Amino acid sequence: MNNQNDISSLYTLIGFIVGVFGFVLGIYGIACTLITSKTKHNFLWVIFVIIVCSSILIIGYILFNKFTSQYPTGNNEILPTRIQPTFTPTIKPTNSQSLPSRIEFQLLDEITIIFTEIQPDTFIMGSPDDEIDKKDTDNDELLHRVSITQSFWISIYEVTNEQYLCFDQKHSSGEHYDDPKQPVVNVTWDNAFSFCEWISNYLGKNINLPTEAQWEYACRAETTERRYWKEDSGSLQTCKYANVADMSYKKLRNNITNYFKCNDQYMFTAPVGQFLPNKYGLYDMQGNVYEWCLDYYRKYPDLDQVDPKGPTEGSKRVLRGGSFTSAAGDIRSADRFSKTPNYKKETVGFRVVLIP
Repeated sequence: MNNQNDISSLYTLIGFIVGVFGFVLGIYGIACTLITSKTKHNFLWVIFVIIVCSSILIIGYILFNKFTSQYPTGNNEILPTRIQPTFTPTIKPTNSQSLPSRIEFQLLDEITIIFTEIQPDTFIMGSPDDEIDKKDTDNDELLHRVSITQSFWISIYEVTNEQYLCFDQKHSSGEHYDDPKQPVVNVTWDNAFSFCEWISNYLGKNINLPTEAQWEYACRAETTERRYWKEDSGSLQTCKYANVADMSYKKLRNNITNYFKCNDQYMFTAPVGQFLPNKYGLYDMQGNVYEWCLDYYRKYPDLDQVDPKGPTEGSKRVLRGGSFTSAAGDIRSADRFSKTPNYKKETVGFRVVLIP
């Protein structure tokens, strides 16, 4: 049992015992007093016993309610301290000629989460065998046609520390990674999914992790090249669009030999939105942190797919996008990575989708 549940159980038991004791003592005192005499002295004694025992009963009731409400029962998992909604979230449409429609939800005070709408279409998922920078081990990116038949909304930024702390006030991403505007890291797939459940209830919306197909479709933003920005003869463009393994990161890991020969100015994760977005107005879809997807991992089937959600079971979940430690082979729209759901690291975060 964890510490929070221990406290809950202890104080629930104390509250129950104190309440029962007060009730029994009160009945016993009243009965004894009424049997012995009906004098004024004993009448005052009855009043005194009632007051004392009622106070004990009230204290027991308060203790019981305080700790059963703070720590919900039903399982033994560690439950984070969560902020509960006390207002109706505000929805702010964003009108722009160059970007898709956006909506903004307020979480707490000045903390908001912004989604942009992604329209349905068909695209080619995966990569050709001769794609530049593709590693020999990347044999799970079979090209296939995927149809997205429903529009969805995806958060334009990775979920940040300040957003995640609205859900779990005790979480720490770690030294160098705890700035409010940095993406939350050191979160497992289970943590990310629990955040989706919480924010769905909080906003009254259907919010989840993106499927792998939704993620790649949104990342590509109608491009077919290995990255969603136009490549130059060197790698200068990369540092305008993504926080990757570059000259800044090499200062931290001097022994690396495979890195982008440009400088993005960040040795660790960057606050979200510091680099240029893709055509859909999405930031950090490549680099900064790997992002959990909803799917279990598997190799792609050799057939066209419609709204794929991956297998119904498996041992690993999909991660996408690369991180600030990633070199060229991992900074590709088709690149795939997978880990067990309890995996967490300073290079792993997530973003979310809203399904109408």
